[in-house]
Formats: sequence, structure tokens, C-alpha cells
Amino acid sequence: MRPPRKVHALPSRCAALGLLGLLFGVGCAATQLPDEPVLKDHALAQRVFEMKSGLRVLVQQDHTSPQVVVTSTFAVGSKDDPVGKEGLAHFVEHLAFRSKPGGEQVWDHLKRTGGAFNAFTAADITEYYTITHKDQLPFLLQLEAWRLARTLEGVTEDVFKVEREVVRNELRQRGETTVGSKVFDETLKQMFPKGHPLGRTLAGTPESMLATQLEDAKAFVKQHYTPDNCTMVIAGDVNPDEVAKLLGMWPAEVLFGPDGPEGPAVKPRKRFNELPSAEPPPPVNTKLVKVKGPVLEPLLMIGWSLPGGLRGKDSKISFAAQALNVALGMGLERKFKDALQGVGAFGYPMVDGSIMVIQASLKQGADPEKIRRRLLDAVANTWAGDEDVRLTQQAYSLYGKWGTATELVRASGDLVTSALGLAEHLAATGRYTFFKDSLEDLASVKNTDVKEFAYKYLKRERAVAVLFEPEHDEVNASASPAGGGHRFGAGSKPNISGMGPDELRQILRKPELAGVAHVQLENGLTLYTVPRKNMPVARIKLRLPGGNATTQPYALARFAKALSYTRCQNHGSLFPVGGRLWDSGGDMSSTVDVEVLAGNLVNGLAVMADTVSCQEASEEYLMNAGEAFDAIAERMTYIRKRQQYKASARLWQELYPGHPYGQIAENVDEIRRVRFSEFQAFIQGHYRPDAAVAVVVGDVSAPEVEVMARKYLGPWTRGRSGASTAPPVPAAPAERKVIVYDRPGASQTMVGLACRLADTSAETLPAADLAESILTESLWELREAWGATYGMYAAISSRPGGTTHMAMGGAIETPQTGAGLKAMLDLVAKTADAGPHVVTFTSARWDLARAFNRRFADADAAGNAILTAVANGWSPAIWDEYPERLATLTRADVKSVVEPCAGHEIVVLLGDAKVIGPQLEAQGLTVTETVEEEPTDDKKKAGDEVTSR
Repeated sequence: MRPPRKVHALPSRCAALGLLGLLFGVGCAATQLPDEPVLKDHALAQRVFEMKSGLRVLVQQDHTSPQVVVTSTFAVGSKDDPVGKEGLAHFVEHLAFRSKPGGEQVWDHLKRTGGAFNAFTAADITEYYTITHKDQLPFLLQLEAWRLARTLEGVTEDVFKVEREVVRNELRQRGETTVGSKVFDETLKQMFPKGHPLGRTLAGTPESMLATQLEDAKAFVKQHYTPDNCTMVIAGDVNPDEVAKLLGMWPAEVLFGPDGPEGPAVKPRKRFNELPSAEPPPPVNTKLVKVKGPVLEPLLMIGWSLPGGLRGKDSKISFAAQALNVALGMGLERKFKDALQGVGAFGYPMVDGSIMVIQASLKQGADPEKIRRRLLDAVANTWAGDEDVRLTQQAYSLYGKWGTATELVRASGDLVTSALGLAEHLAATGRYTFFKDSLEDLASVKNTDVKEFAYKYLKRERAVAVLFEPEHDEVNASASPAGGGHRFGAGSKPNISGMGPDELRQILRKPELAGVAHVQLENGLTLYTVPRKNMPVARIKLRLPGGNATTQPYALARFAKALSYTRCQNHGSLFPVGGRLWDSGGDMSSTVDVEVLAGNLVNGLAVMADTVSCQEASEEYLMNAGEAFDAIAERMTYIRKRQQYKASARLWQELYPGHPYGQIAENVDEIRRVRFSEFQAFIQGHYRPDAAVAVVVGDVSAPEVEVMARKYLGPWTRGRSGASTAPPVPAAPAERKVIVYDRPGASQTMVGLACRLADTSAETLPAADLAESILTESLWELREAWGATYGMYAAISSRPGGTTHMAMGGAIETPQTGAGLKAMLDLVAKTADAGPHVVTFTSARWDLARAFNRRFADADAAGNAILTAVANGWSPAIWDEYPERLATLTRADVKSVVEPCAGHEIVVLLGDAKVIGPQLEAQGLTVTETVEEEPTDDKKKAGDEVTSR
């Protein structure tokens, strides 16, 4: 094959870092910050290939890590679904992984690359991506050409029907047990009339999917999955000349189009910015619409339709949303016991029409009409308020620009995020300079532009409102801790040849943490430095031991932090120099994170030093916290009465009786009785350098980091010790318990299963990870037979000190609850008795290997891995030893992990006891206890979940 027709050489993100100050006229340093930021230039060279077929391929070099990402973006989405076949675009995305080049599914081929892959469908685009080691690029590009030219080849009628049920289950889970898709669809229906591309469900319904046939999918692919409708980005540690040779090996129809090398060039389809952007239609209905939904508390959506976006100039929408958020925060005068629990504004640009929405959570029994008027008054005052409000909006616009701009630079440091952003911009505008264009668009928007935009479109008379009320007969699906992506290829039987230990060793990459530089400062702080060349962002992570489970009463740590402040403001804010600082806490530790642009590490360390070295509990805060405590207590009183909360709490109380690990929420009355001196003691004992560990990851060297750290973190001293370990855990449950919490009429049963395992060590960590992967894989294989929804999961968690447990669960359709639970328990028993099936074991081990590689391609992973190791008393070298341990794992190793669980499971079911009770009995399962739902005035209580911890 001949090479592609046109080749361009272009600059890329190069301009982004230097453009920040020029575009916004913002000085690089805040007056208090210790040093002038140095904006390092991390230029990424680009080359663009334009094929005669109309396909455009952008190659971007980023040699930060030996990884490569390949993305394919098709300018087709859910708005293009045929009438009556809504959801087809998303369904085709699934089927594209079931195509069979060489007799095996695309899904199975991708597994063998040792990479990570996923796809998603939006209103206007469908995107696929794979990230893997650079030595897999030749194979990956051939596979991508196959997916483009033979999208559904090998998809049989049987495969089609299986995958259709996968998608229908996903839709049931979305519509019945989560609020997101339902909220979006219902709000759009009030904004856009019937017949408008956005005036219908974008996700589809189980019924519309059942009406879809294989021929519909083939016709859809023939129309939309063509080279002239596709944009591809190849980014990472690549050589453009070598990529050109690989592209030249592609099939003729991909390179030249249907008429071959001698035929005329195919003209690329119009980009989004070439399409007219019509004025939004009048709203369908401006009266308050009430809809039942799976919400914890009433949820009010107020929205406006806007002109179409995704044309490279959406800053007015984003800044209008930012201004609304500021005004709502300032102008609503919310009180602790307010009927308005929380509120936020969001903008969503789409090609055929964009939307602006305000999402407000309401207190049970609140008057939605009154809240709607109150919110609309606040919106009106946003643009016509007093001078102070306008000045605040102007200042926010400036900082919003700066923050948005630096966020672009931060995002450019992630290989997948950067590649997808480039592909979407190229598909929308035909331009290759994504970062430059985005920054110039930000700079061009004036405050007056945003105000005029709002006056025109965000009018009271154009606002639609939808109230989602808690419903009785559905429950929320548990959020899977292992979730977050599609699971394709259900029911496939992978060929495991070529997936043994030797092949694993070839794909597994050591993260090289064994010799990572570290130093201990005189104050006891241990500091690790992980150099990463060409990273545009430096990250600092600081771990402080001690948390909710190490204090009495439970959650004292969280409240102590909320009632504390830093006395030091010596070095100002990181925001003016594109940085950010945030902290988070948990049962065992707190983490302080800092992100700064490369070259600004010194400022990040200085501001972090302010935060951690001068933290003090505030007696004034505590004295004024009465109303806040009252509000929390009132809400928790309401939640604790609910079956969902009771079921979730019971699961963990049975697993860890009388222990902090068995608690899922604080007792506010106990917290009220805590004295100020106890809050202060925790803060002083928590923010201690001699117990802290910090990791710096970035384009830095260990010596320069040490100099900065000694200057700013060196003076940090605290003398008082604090509790950083939890009390000894009780013995594991001696026998199985099955507890049913009754929820009459529920169409799905929430299943929570948990058990204790042997303590995890550095040597057994890969086996525990593999056991989790195998059980998750096995649950997916089982679910099609017994009616589970999309969100089944298995997770193994360990805490510093060694305590380990396993949790499994999800939602099962009520008629299949007995069979589903029996299948889960049999899975545990069989794995504990004989180990996993060899095919499942081999496939899951391969998956874990590619996940390990992808994990350490992320800049944050090295820092998190070091902190995890240190917290458990392990050396960071364990991560370099992990690949060999994984390669040599056996089925017996997995068996030994699961063994302690069999027969000792705690099972809590939340469902219709009258229906599921006989099912359990028929399966030979004994119900230990049935807990009836307490009578309430309002039988339409909202759903919560049996959560995993």
C-alpha cells in the first residue's frame, strides 16, 4: 500500500504553557508566594495524516512514559438513533468489541496487548481508546483498521442477542436504580419538542433495544462507521515516520475509500463547526413536572435550552455556569436547617442544542414551588444584582479563566485525556491545535459577553423544572468499587494459549520504585522523590496517619478537621499560578494533595507547609457549630429509619461487631459531647511530621526537592503523639448468616455479601488482587443466567495492620434472587475448595497484568503506591517484585485467599421478603432473620444502597 496522501508538521500543546500569561494578562506569581514560577516548555510535536478516504489521523509524540494510546472518534452519537430504536449508537459501541478478526473477538485481541481499553457514547460522538506499551502499536493499529473496516464482521445473531440483553440490563440498572440518565432524559423532554434530536431519551429503553435487530445495527454501521466520519489520534512514545509505514499497510478502503488508489478522494464530512447552530426552541412545558425516581431525597432540576455547542467556542456556557454557582452560593442565604440541602449549576454543550441546569437536592417535605421561585430569583439577581455581586462575578471570571486554562494544561499530562481532547476538537472543528484554540477562546470571552448571553437565554419564562420524588418500589444499586467501565464480550470463551508466565513476563513492566530516592528530614518527615521527565504538572502527596476508626467516638477525626484552620497564611494561594491543594480523610489516614505546573514545585511545597504546620482546632468554630450539628442529626435521624441504611449498617456490624470498622456513619450526639481539648489533641497529634510521609512526582530531581523541602517543610514541628492505629479487630464470624430486610414490592433485590480473609502481606498482595479479579469475572459470567443488573462487583480490601475482607454484591431482579444468591455462594465455595477454573484464572491473571501496566503509566500511581506500601510497613520495592509474583501465581494461591470466606459469609438482602423468602428456602438457604419495614406516614421512601466499604 502507498503511504497516506498528505503529511503536515504542526506544533501542539507547546504553546499552552507559555500562552497562559500572555492570553490572560495574569502575573505569574502571587505577591506572597516565595518564588517566581518557571513555566517549563513541554512541547509535543504533532504530525497529521489526511487519507484519500477522508480519514484524519493525528500523531502526537509524548515521551513521558513508554506507553501509546490509540483513539478512534466517530461523529455519531445517540441523537442519530433511528426513531423507535433509541440506544442503537450505544449498542453498536458494544458490538464493535464482539467483531472477530482472525476468529477471536476484538475484546480478546485487546486483552493480549497488555493494555487498558474502553469506549463511550455521547449525544454526538462515539469514542474508543486503548492504551498499552509502545511495542504493541503495530498490532494495535492493524486491529483499529479492522474495527473501522469490518466493524461487525463475525457478530452472529446469537452474539447479538446476548449483548442486547447486556445493554438492556444496563438500561434497567440506569433507569431503575440510578438517577443520572433518567434525570437527563426527563429534563431534555421538557426543553426540546418531540421530533427534535434532543427531545427524546438519549440512552434508550429496554423496550427500544428489544425492537432493535442485527440488520438495524449493520445499517447504522454502514452509514456512520466510515473513514470520512472518523478521526483517529495516536499519541505517546511514538515515532511519526514509523507510524506512517504502519498506516501504509492498512486496507485499501481505509486509506483510499471505495474507489481505490486511482479513484477520487472522499471529501470528509462536515465538522460540527460547519453546521448551522439554530436558535433553541421554546420550552415544551414551563410548569413544574413531578416524576418518580430512585433518589435518596427530592431532587429539583431547573433548566434552559441554549444554542448548539461543540464547535470550539463553548466558553460562554462554562462561564455562565461558573457565575451561576457563585451567585447561588452568595445569594441564597442558606441556613443549616434549610429546606434546600444542596445546589449547583452545570452547562452541557451538544451539537443540536446545549443546556444549562441547576440541580438542587431538597429536604423531605420541602415545597418545590417555593424552592423553584427562590432559585429563579437568585438567577435573576446574578445578572442584575448589586455592585458587590457583579465585582465578585468579574473576579470569578478572571480566576475561572485562569483555573480553566491551567486545568487544560494539567489534563494534557494524562495521555488518554489529552488524546481524547485532541480527537474531539479535530472532529468538531477540523483543527489540530486543541490547546491553543481552547486558551484563545477562554481569553476572548468578556464578562459582558457572558451577561448578554445570560440575559438572552437564562430567562425565567424559559426555565423548565422537573422534580424527582423518591419512589417506593425501586432501590438504588450499590456503587461497585471495581466499576467505572463497560464489560464487553460476555459469555466468550477466550483462547488462553500464549498467556502463560513467560508471556506475562514479556508484557509486565516494573515501575522501578525499588531504588526511589528518599530522605528523612530532621523533624522526622520522610520524603520520596519520583522523577518523571516531561511531566507538565508536579504532584505532592502527603499522608498523615490517623482517622475516623482510630479515634473515639467514631468520626471524631472528620469533625476535628472540619472545626480546625491553619494559623499560617505566609505564602498565599496556589490558584493564581495554576495550582491547587486539597485534602481528604478516611478511617485510617488523611492525605494532602498539591498539583502545580512544572517549575512551580517550590510554591506548592510552601503552601502545603502553611496548611500542615499550623493547623489548630478552633474553639469559636465549635461554639458556633450547634446549628450544623442539629442539621446533621436531623438528616441522620431520617436516614437511619430507612431499611436501606439499616441493611447497609447491619452488614458491617456483623462483619466487625463492636469495632470502628463496623460503623458506616457517625453518632452526632456522641460527637456533641466531645470536649474542645479532645478535638485539639487530635489535630496536634495528627499533623505531626515524624509520622508523615510525602511523595513528590514530577520533572524534578531528588536534590532540588530536598533543598525546597528543608526550607519550607523543615520548620514544621509538633511534639504531641496521636493515635494512628485502630483497636484490635474481633474474631471473624463463626458461621454464615442470611439476613433479609423487607422492602415490599421491590422489583430488584440488593445483595450485600461480606466475609473476613487472612491478613494480606506484601507477598500475598498479588494473590488477593487476582482473587478479586477472578471473582469479578465470574460474577459477570453468572449474571446473564440469573437476571442480575449491570452493577455486580467483588472487592477485596485490606487496611494497614493487615485486616482484610471481601465484599460482593449488586442488584438482582426479584424473581431470580434465590438462584442469584445461591450462585454467588457456590462461586465462593468452589473457589475455596478447588480454586478457579483454569480458563478464568489465566484470563484474569492476564487482565491484572495489563491493569498493573496501565496503573503505573499514570503519574499519580507511583505516589499512591509508595504511600500504600509505607502505610502497611512495606518497602516500595514490593511493586517491582509484584510482576514476578503475579507471573508465578497458581490457582492454589487464589484458593488460599478465598478459603477463609466459605461458610462464614455475612449476607444481607434488601428486597420483597414474601417473594424472595420461598426462593431462598428452595435453594436450601436458611434465613437467619427477617427485618420488617417500619410503618411510616409516607410509604414512598427513597432508595439507598447496601454499600461496600
